[in-house]
Amino acid sequence: MIKMNRKVEYALMSLRYMADKAPSELTSARELVERFNVPFDTVSKVLQVLATKEVLDSHKGIHGGYLLKTDLAGVTFLDLVEWL
Repeated sequence: MIKMNRKVEYALMSLRYMADKAPSELTSARELVERFNVPFDTVSKVLQVLATKEVLDSHKGIHGGYLLKTDLAGVTFLDLVEWL
């Protein structure tokens, strides 16, 4: 059995959720918190890291959020473990 860090788990849940949405539809940290019942601070930090690694594109403002920037086929589990 693989023991997974919570941040990696939240990253996987977030990326999967975003991949199922329309390509131009933003996803906010608050939306993920409400959907998966996870802590806001941790999810927010995970999304920020993914944005700095250019997996996500960040849009600021009241109607802001995150978009997938890269094809997830190029992001490995090991990448997530190293980043988070």
